[in-house]
Amino acid sequence: MTAEDEAQRWYQEALRREAAGDREGALVALNVALRLRPEFPEADQARERLLSVPEPPPEERPPAAAPGPTGRQRLLEYDVAYPERLSRWRIFVKWLLAVPHIVVLYLLNYVVSVVVVVAWFAVLFTGRYPRTLFSLVSLSLRWTGNVAAYVLLRDEYPPFGDGAYGPVRFVLEEPERLSRWLLWVKWLLAIPNAVAFSFVQLTFLATVLMALVAVPLTGRYPEGLFRFAVGTVRWQLRLTAYLYF
Repeated sequence: MTAEDEAQRWYQEALRREAAGDREGALVALNVALRLRPEFPEADQARERLLSVPEPPPEERPPAAAPGPTGRQRLLEYDVAYPERLSRWRIFVKWLLAVPHIVVLYLLNYVVSVVVVVAWFAVLFTGRYPRTLFSLVSLSLRWTGNVAAYVLLRDEYPPFGDGAYGPVRFVLEEPERLSRWLLWVKWLLAIPNAVAFSFVQLTFLATVLMALVAVPLTGRYPEGLFRFAVGTVRWQLRLTAYLYF
């Protein structure tokens, strides 16, 4: 899938969200489409139209999605397009082909661990996450999501860095303000989530083994197992994002 195709997909997603009354979500999708394809008149016009419409009063707004642990909606969105067919043999070697990505990500995560400490003090004193540091951590999360999608779910080789990867939809909203007191307790609040996720991971390992049998035999990834794997990766990314931001 080319960058233009991906931009078109995001444009259609924006129209769907606008029709559902999700103005904020439509704007996020349009921003992604315009980043992938800067010369996109339809998306640009739709964005201008949405920005020109005033926010409805609180009583007229559609119900918001349930907030995450920090009170923000849609902190991170992650999805992977379901493939109709997969290579029967590539599933056994993708982990090897992904080694260059894994090595660089391993080194990048050391840098991110330092960045997160610096950002912690920045948030403590200013209530804001420095944009440059946010971009670096966001790159790490997007890249991790792309590599996970390749190794586990798709055949298309991912780009290095945070470039657009056709089958994957990844959106991480930059927070305008962050709570200073949550800095001290987020790790504690995340413990129940992390414990529940550890049990999900055990089930996830079983589904991966099932896929290792199903894909070589049928050339298809059972859709139920595929959705479960996507959800597991999404959970991991969201939990990491919560602790980082």
